[in-house]
Amino acid sequence: MRSATKIGLFGLLIFIILACITATSYGGAYENEDIILSTSRTATLGGLRFRDGDLVKYNPTNWTASLYSDFSENLFSRNEDIDAVDILANGHILLSTDHSATLGGLSFKDGDLVEYDLGADKATLFFSERLFSCNEDIDAVDILPNGHILLSTEHSARLGGLRFKDGDLVEYDPNPNAKTARLFFSEGLFSHNEDIDAVDVLPDGSIILSTRGPAKLGGLRFGKNDLVRYFPYDPLTDNPMAGRATLYLSGGYFSSGRTNIDAVCVVPEPTTILLLGLGSLALLRKRRA
Repeated sequence: MRSATKIGLFGLLIFIILACITATSYGGAYENEDIILSTSRTATLGGLRFRDGDLVKYNPTNWTASLYSDFSENLFSRNEDIDAVDILANGHILLSTDHSATLGGLSFKDGDLVEYDLGADKATLFFSERLFSCNEDIDAVDILPNGHILLSTEHSARLGGLRFKDGDLVEYDPNPNAKTARLFFSEGLFSHNEDIDAVDVLPDGSIILSTRGPAKLGGLRFGKNDLVRYFPYDPLTDNPMAGRATLYLSGGYFSSGRTNIDAVCVVPEPTTILLLGLGSLALLRKRRA
């Protein structure tokens, strides 16, 4: 009986892994993902008109948009532009703004990262601008699975002993015993000098990004209102897309071609895989009974 149980559990594990692999796409957005974004000016997407300080949740499956958890520019003490965002595991919103701002009782600078608890309307400092060698503006951020901070800045800067450009992505280890940085993505991969102003890394290691102006990366030309998915080289995989880029979200979905995406976070919703897994567990228990 124990042997049958082990075989059943092993089969379930293989099933879930295969389901995840099947769900992997080398094209645009996954079917079960919401795209959280902000723009540098008032825009319309999926039937929703919003401002530069709003966070919008866009569903690429049914092409609809809504405010993310009712987060609006009105939560700031004055008109403000969000230019970097991530959603943390605890549900809090990590963000940076284009200028100094006040949110949830906390006043902060454009080079700070703030963790905001929407339910409690409370903000705390997550990363301080003082860690840079001089005054700097963070304009893209993502928290990696290892807890490191992935970021880009509006100008060339220095952090954790590393000098980098505005088109680079830097991985910073905030551990008090480390506080070091390394180059995660080089501006040199673009066809010319470019500024990354939105980023998110998907579970498969591909990078979702947007740039301040028109650019070319991995053989793809795109605009400032597009989201691009770039597949880095990985010697451990045989990904046929390595070194290439595909269009993840077309700027054509916005009502205006002048829209500029300046913050993004992709939120997966693996509901289908979880339901399949739960169904397999139920079948296994029925057999054991």
